[in-house]
Amino acid sequence: MDIDLKLLGDALSEEEMDILKEYQKVTGNLNDVHLLLQDLNDKITGLKDPQADTKNLLEAVGELERGLGLLNGSFKSAVHKVLLEDGGQEL
Repeated sequence: MDIDLKLLGDALSEEEMDILKEYQKVTGNLNDVHLLLQDLNDKITGLKDPQADTKNLLEAVGELERGLGLLNGSFKSAVHKVLLEDGGQEL
């Protein structure tokens, strides 16, 4: 999801822009994880010699774990900003 934030600059407050940026990070990270899952699936599907391909699979799993970590962090950050924005007095 790519939104031109300049076009929305006059319509949104600074806080709303920050939240939108966080959602864009979540979307980007989710897309990255999707691509990593597709890559891992392709590698698993194309296995000819599981013993020899173990290193490649472990590297792909490591990349996926890092991608999931980034997704987790950006999601938590976005949710935190939304909670602060909508009900900051309650936190």
